[in-house]
This record gives sequence, structure tokens and C-alpha cells, in this order.
Amino acid sequence: MQKKQFSVITMRALIGMLMSGALLSCHSNSQSNTDQKSGISTADSLPPVETKKPNSDYKPAFVGQTRVKGTKTKTPIQVTLLDSTLKFPWGICNLPDGRLLITEKLGTMRIETLDGKLDKQITGLPKVNADGQGGLLDVNVDPDFSTNRMVYFDYAEPGAKGNLLAIAKGKLSQDETHLENIQVIYRAAPAWKGTLQYGSRIVFDKDGNLFVTTGERSDKEIRTKAQDLSVAIGKVLHLTKDGKPVPGGLLQIPKAHYRKSTHMVCAALKGWLLIRPQERSGRMNSDPKAVMNSILSDPVKTTAGQSSPMAENTAAIR
Repeated sequence: MQKKQFSVITMRALIGMLMSGALLSCHSNSQSNTDQKSGISTADSLPPVETKKPNSDYKPAFVGQTRVKGTKTKTPIQVTLLDSTLKFPWGICNLPDGRLLITEKLGTMRIETLDGKLDKQITGLPKVNADGQGGLLDVNVDPDFSTNRMVYFDYAEPGAKGNLLAIAKGKLSQDETHLENIQVIYRAAPAWKGTLQYGSRIVFDKDGNLFVTTGERSDKEIRTKAQDLSVAIGKVLHLTKDGKPVPGGLLQIPKAHYRKSTHMVCAALKGWLLIRPQERSGRMNSDPKAVMNSILSDPVKTTAGQSSPMAENTAAIR
């Protein structure tokens, strides 16, 4: 398979700021023991969140790195169950009218109303390998979806030499029952026989290009290639809508190591891209208060592909 060049964003350390791919948009009016910008309690009296034994023999980089104290937000959260019938849901995004476009790991895609009712089942998707952590993964709609109806998604693609993450696009039909003219725009080579840690998340930058995270495939024989900039696993790719390198895009930063980059979001923090890969050393946690405060208070020092000087466990890219 012909190798492609791509732009990569990398970082040195890892954070636990986004939990299980869920993003909560928070705002707090509380003035007591609460940071006014982040809505996170300034009290450090709670015990460490992580209490289990380390899952590796790596030594923490500093005391308390993997045992940070707990924090408690002052922001009330209301949880409403919309649909309990989904089968292994993986990715979700909003259509322009607010309805939900949802992928299910076994290879199905559906549109639901905001009250959790099935509206349309989308067919004609590519074959996926749903074993392990594979399947139909993330989905996002083109920023110009209202005029071009394009949908971008990625999945574990089976092949003769193994499985890999394929990034594809297709046009949602007018009756919303299938994707038309599906094209794979990029394959995160090399393929691997395992079924773990493909990634992935898809978000768009302000110019309509894609950021796509890829996993390092987990197995010892392959995961060290996350440090190899000639391959596409364990990276954050910066691609055009046709799967080409973004002209003048973010540069490659050497000695990167992304384990399982499944959490990424274009947060409403002055256009910054926040990335939360899986832990590297033991059971690593990061103090969300310190992370958010550093990004909010000093974002100008955080440039493309660099960690904030105040938050070494964060990658924040504008």
C-alpha cells in the first residue's frame, strides 16, 4: 500500500479530562470555592479519584501524577434517557435541524429525533470488522451539510493483510435512507491482524478540513509505531475533505506517542482543539481544574502542536 504524507499533531503527556468520550458543557454562577471560568471547585480536599493499583511498572513523572486529588463541580447536570434500545452506539452528531445522527458499532447508522425516536435507518454502508474494539466508529457532518449533504465517518476495515481504520465520506440521500457515492478518502496504514484500538474521532477545523485521531492498535508488536511519523497509527491527522494533507497545515512533531486517541473535541474555548488520549504511565489522571485554568488563562502561549507551559498533560491547538 502506498504511503501518504500527512500532518500530525502530537503531545508529550496525557490527560483524563474527558470521561468516556462524553463532553459536558459547563457554566457556573457560583462564587464560592469555584473557579468562575471553568465552574470547577477550587477545594482540594477530596480523595484521589483513582484508587486501583498501577497497571504497569512505569514510574510517575512527578509525585501525585497518577493520584491527583478529586474535584467537584458546582454545575448542576440533568441527565435524560433518550433511547435504551441502541446496540453498541459509538458516534453521535447533530444534523442542522437538531436531530441525532448515530453510529452503532456493528455497522449501522440511524437518525433519531431529539426525543429518542427512530426517524430513519441508513443502509448501504461498507463492511466493517466489529470484533474487539472495531466496527463503525465516529461520524460527523460537513460544515456545509445544508448545501452538500456530506457525511464523514470512519470504521475498522477488514482486508487480506489485516484491519485498519478507514476514513470515508458519502452524500446523504434526499430520503435519508442511504449514503450515496461512498468514498474512502484515507486509510490509516499499516493494516494489522489485531482488533484493538483503532481510534477514532472526527472534527472539523475553522476552514472545513478534518482532524482525525487514530489508535496505535494496542499489541506490543505494532504499538511502538505510534512514534514513527512514516505511518498513520497513533496520530492526529490533519486532512482535507479529499483525504490529502492540508496545505500549510500543522507540522509534524517528533517523538509522539498516542495510545488510543478516541477523545477529541473542538471545544467552545476560543476555537481550541482539545485532545485527550488514553493514559501512558500507569493509571494516569490529570487535574481538570489545572488543565482548564491554564488553557483559559493563557491560551496565546499554546501554539500548533505544542503543550501549554502551564499544562504539560494537555494538547490544545487552534
